[in-house]
Amino acid sequence: MTSFCIAVTGAIGSGKTTLSLLIKEAVGGQIVNVGDLIAQRLCEYGIGVPERTLLGHIFMQERGYSEYEGMLLEAAAPGVILDGVRVAAAVQALRRNTRLLHLHRTVTLQGVSQDSFENELPNLQSLADAVIPWCPSLLDLRTRFQAVLQTRLLQSKT
Repeated sequence: MTSFCIAVTGAIGSGKTTLSLLIKEAVGGQIVNVGDLIAQRLCEYGIGVPERTLLGHIFMQERGYSEYEGMLLEAAAPGVILDGVRVAAAVQALRRNTRLLHLHRTVTLQGVSQDSFENELPNLQSLADAVIPWCPSLLDLRTRFQAVLQTRLLQSKT
């Protein structure tokens, strides 16, 4: 298991969950899907959401950014893989409060769904410790991720 929290960011359909699964396979840990956290919290407040792509928007509208940040900070710990962080300010808060590795997925596929957080993508990419572009094969993605992980582990030892 890693000694840091890992945040995986990127657009809908960019392969964040696939990357999170590869991370878990390589280093262990626990995947926490941010969308699932949001859905659970909204359910606790009795707020229904008609479709998953609206979760973040409705959460921000009903509960606000500070609760979103607090929810992520509660979940963040060494060995936790936060799958689907969508707000740049939240990545900055995680970095201030945890030992963080931030990986960003890019996608060039046509027809990928968009949501209300698409405008965050350039900021998320600029904050990332590493950008892992769309890969046509799982083997290619695994190779790219392992190179990033090796580099990060070497940096953390110095």
